[in-house]
Amino acid sequence: MSIAAMLLFCIAPLQNHAQITAQNTSQKETLAISTVKATPELENKIKSLGKNSELKQLTQSLEQMFADRISANNKFQIVSRNDSDLNEIISEQTFGDSGLVNPQTSARLGQIKGAKYILISTLDDFQDRTRILKIDNERKLSIRSLRVSLITKLYDSTTAALLDSATQTFTNEMRRNINPTVLSDEGPNTDQIFADASRKIADKIAADITNAIFPAKIVGCTFPLITINRGEGTGIKSGQTWVVYAIGEEMIDPDTGESLGTEEIPICKAKVLTVKTKTTTLQIVGDDMGVEKGMIVRPEQGNEFGKE
Repeated sequence: MSIAAMLLFCIAPLQNHAQITAQNTSQKETLAISTVKATPELENKIKSLGKNSELKQLTQSLEQMFADRISANNKFQIVSRNDSDLNEIISEQTFGDSGLVNPQTSARLGQIKGAKYILISTLDDFQDRTRILKIDNERKLSIRSLRVSLITKLYDSTTAALLDSATQTFTNEMRRNINPTVLSDEGPNTDQIFADASRKIADKIAADITNAIFPAKIVGCTFPLITINRGEGTGIKSGQTWVVYAIGEEMIDPDTGESLGTEEIPICKAKVLTVKTKTTTLQIVGDDMGVEKGMIVRPEQGNEFGKE
């Protein structure tokens, strides 16, 4: 076999893999994550308190965590709408159109991918304060309290329809004994408390978004067990109770002619047994009410994604 033939033999599988990956990516719905911003009132309040850097650190952490947790659900192709990221992309496309780069490999202006869905997030409350309690003559206790409130809105960009809206509130408290020989160690403390807040909020939002657009469905059914297309990293926990819904007819608003979605008829409940990487096994509670593949499954009220 010639060297050229050997190279072709080795490269062909890689090309096929790249083509398959590209096809799989193109089939995913696109979701743009906008820059997380604070309301003007909150910005003014934070500025007066001298907490600008802390607020900026939190918003950046939220944006990064949103992209990470939503991508982990493997349902969306993420398109950046972050101000700094978008500026970098546009800068690279402008450079690609300058004539200094090979046109076959350069990024081109006007080729930013559009997004069908847009996630817009706004902070309307941010409280970060530290109290120092004296334990005795030598020991002190530092109590760091954080409260974050975030309004998220999910839009269908093709229709401007609001698909989902929620307010997430996170509170956390960190305590540590102050070492009298250390003047300050707020840096690591700040990183940890913001990372915890961002991770928990992002987990909840990622699950809500996925559930709003792609509700969990039954992919396997052998009574009394069912398997759904949700797994680790989506907020599902062992012991949760879910409701199985039969899909009815499409509902049309008689006044506007707008589609209101399909009717969902609850037929039974199921309890989570085992959560795997991509799927989860549940056990039907009660009799077999005609559960079939393709039926929608949603967490029971009070057992929503992300709750213990």
